[in-house]
Amino acid sequence: MSNEQIRKDLLLQRSFLKRELDQLRFIAEMTGTNQEKEINKRLDRLNTIDKILAELEKKK
Repeated sequence: MSNEQIRKDLLLQRSFLKRELDQLRFIAEMTGTNQEKEINKRLDRLNTIDKILAELEKKK
């Protein structure tokens, strides 16, 4: 798999994670439930993706 394809896949995953975060935050606000663990999991994945994308940019 080329670096460009990896980059595109990561950007797609990143956009899905952002949408999930928005949904979890909305659910937490509307229901008053604690979604902190789920939100933190997705934030961790988002940070990992950002780090990988930064490394791919350096290799260009």
